[in-house]
Amino acid sequence: MRAGGIAAGFGGVLGCLALVLSGAGGPAEAAVQDGTATRLVFVGDVMLDRGVRESVLTTGKGDWSFPFAQVRSVVRDADLAFANLESIISDRGERMKPSFLCCSFRAPPPALSGLQDAGFDVVSVANNHAGDFGRDAMADSAGRLRSGGILPVGFGETDTDARKPVLLTVGDTTFAYLAYTDRGSSQWRARDGRSGFAFFARAGRSGIAWLREETLAADVADARELADVVIVSMHTGTEYRSSPSPKTQRLARRAIDEGATVVIAHHPHVAQAVERYGEGVIAYSLGNFVFDQDEAENPGVRDGLLLEASFEGSVLTGVSERRIRINDDHQPQVTPSG
Repeated sequence: MRAGGIAAGFGGVLGCLALVLSGAGGPAEAAVQDGTATRLVFVGDVMLDRGVRESVLTTGKGDWSFPFAQVRSVVRDADLAFANLESIISDRGERMKPSFLCCSFRAPPPALSGLQDAGFDVVSVANNHAGDFGRDAMADSAGRLRSGGILPVGFGETDTDARKPVLLTVGDTTFAYLAYTDRGSSQWRARDGRSGFAFFARAGRSGIAWLREETLAADVADARELADVVIVSMHTGTEYRSSPSPKTQRLARRAIDEGATVVIAHHPHVAQAVERYGEGVIAYSLGNFVFDQDEAENPGVRDGLLLEASFEGSVLTGVSERRIRINDDHQPQVTPSG
């Protein structure tokens, strides 16, 4: 995040050239920017437990800025920066999954400082690892993020809350972020309360925003009433697949049809296509950004994308992709172009 010019509210690669999108469903073409655009950065999966935590404590000597050290300037130079946070940040809760099931992620509270130092403004917490340590830990993590100046999206005290957009304003342009998942157990989805007789009454329940096509369409339309630009994050698809599932493609395009400008999907842990569709852009998977997965077991898990979108007011004027490569210390590094 660049210093100055940003107001926040919790409401209701190839190459370093900017890319202008042309042709529905088509690739991007290079164009020159005039330097006045608002720049948004999007990265993929960030997981700060397991091998990443060990690397921080040993090689990084306990400094949680270590995972982001090689990309700090790229992220911080953006006006707004987004990531998918795959590990809650908390010291509360108990592991919900049996020990023989992979995987449960919970980063310690000091890990928050790494995200802050890197310059992230908003993170999706709607994914299949949100409930790894239960609702108390989930809520604690969201509270810590907000207190630390990073806005979590996709979590709330009720379903209505979880589906509300996070609003961030740069200059005169307001950006609305929405986030959902349909991966993992639906027991962690948020639920609205219901009044009435005892048999019909139901208490609200905190949790994550569940990805449903009918509510996605309504939420995007509502967000367009609050903001100039709508950005949708969706945790969906099939792990380790190099192309999006038909369902992911349908939902992403539906979001654009309803008024979103940028759709960022994740969960496959490998990079997939970036597509121009209508007046917007869809990144079907940016892959991993900070993660400790073994490339020998799953090829491609150490190669991801960093996406940059440029706006003149509410108009998407360019998109650029940068390849990133995760090194042996689980740090992403920007791969030189050419």
